Amino acid sequence: MKHKKSFVSIILVISVLALAFYYYYTTVHIGPVEPEHNMIQNGDFEQGEAGWTVNLPTVITTEDKYSGTYSAKVAANVDIHTKKPYDPNRDILQPNVDYYFRVRVKPINPENQGQFWIAILSSYMRLEGNNGVWTLYHYRSEDFGEVVYVKNLVRGWYEILGHFRFSNSTIEDYRYAAGNWAYLIIYVPWENGEGYYVDDIYLGTQSP
Repeated sequence: MKHKKSFVSIILVISVLALAFYYYYTTVHIGPVEPEHNMIQNGDFEQGEAGWTVNLPTVITTEDKYSGTYSAKVAANVDIHTKKPYDPNRDILQPNVDYYFRVRVKPINPENQGQFWIAILSSYMRLEGNNGVWTLYHYRSEDFGEVVYVKNLVRGWYEILGHFRFSNSTIEDYRYAAGNWAYLIIYVPWENGEGYYVDDIYLGTQSP
């Protein structure tokens, strides 16, 4: 009987340890779950310039990165934006739906930094009245962190998180525009010295 009790005790101890092991590695050691659907193609730049329009001196680089091998080195006064036909007009962005974004940035020179712009921009030409003059119009997403101030003297990578929602009128403006003129744009104003490294861009309906 004594041996039987000892055997039962051993089984109980093993069971408790197994449950503790399972809980620890499935609860404690699982990191943040990445959203399944990123509306931005190649948001981590691991495919180089694929999906992006990169204007020199902005480059895709291995100098520094948040994860993987590559990041974008965005120079001051030069934008980087998703390539046409990135199209938030058709079956992607809907009115009165919350969309979330995440961008990871690192100042190239932490002593000289400031504004960091991110927005969805739609541009199109419209014929004005009967005078035959075409006028260029721009629409930027409302409340989409259009101007973000990165904290002063941040050294290392900094995560910018936010969300936005399009109104019915804004969506109608976008749908009036030519779809292939709409894109996500990142821009660093000229006064911000050497610019920023940018990596791991996400846009979608799930909070990252």
